[in-house]
Amino acid sequence: MKGFQLMEKRRSVTTARLALAAFVFLFSLLAVGAVVRAEASQQGDPPQGLLDKYRISREDFEIGRKVQIRAYNNSELAQIKRVQFEFWKKYHDHNKANSLRKRYFEVVNTPYDTWNNPAAQAAAESEAYRKKQEQEKKTEKMNFLDGKRIKVTAKAGPNGKLFGLVTPRELSQAIEDTYGRKIDKKTIEVPEIKEFGTYGFKVNLGDNITANMTVEVVPEN
Repeated sequence: MKGFQLMEKRRSVTTARLALAAFVFLFSLLAVGAVVRAEASQQGDPPQGLLDKYRISREDFEIGRKVQIRAYNNSELAQIKRVQFEFWKKYHDHNKANSLRKRYFEVVNTPYDTWNNPAAQAAAESEAYRKKQEQEKKTEKMNFLDGKRIKVTAKAGPNGKLFGLVTPRELSQAIEDTYGRKIDKKTIEVPEIKEFGTYGFKVNLGDNITANMTVEVVPEN
């Protein structure tokens, strides 16, 4: 009898210890989540210049931040989806929601120490200006080249077909000779051309900026 009571006592103590351990574990998770959310909410408000730079209103930024704080313990992808969904609920426009989501995270991912640090902010803005200038140059080049036509001469083989292939290097040289624009041959995407005729090809300028051009391959005189 005494042995049975002792076993019951030990079992109840073990159960109590397990319950206490589970309680401590859950409490620690809640505490960590609360701290993480508090840190995220206390990060501070971005300066207006930073919001203007990425073309997002303070109201929309706060919408994104509230959603991200609530989803802070989720994966990065889950946070992104939730923020975009919140913008969609407000505007009912998928393109606008996608654009706002990108601009919101541009602000969030800007190093916090540059938010109110004039020197660091100036450096960040200088880098952003440089990237913007590069983007504008690529866009201008794309607008100029898109739809343009060039001509390339090639040797004919015994059967009247091309002797060899038309290479990106030849197309790059033809673009420079015709329009005075230097194009890196590595950016040219051309199909396999084995016969004389007219073909389309692409110039990939980077940042998803592509110019579609046409080449006419003719035999040498």
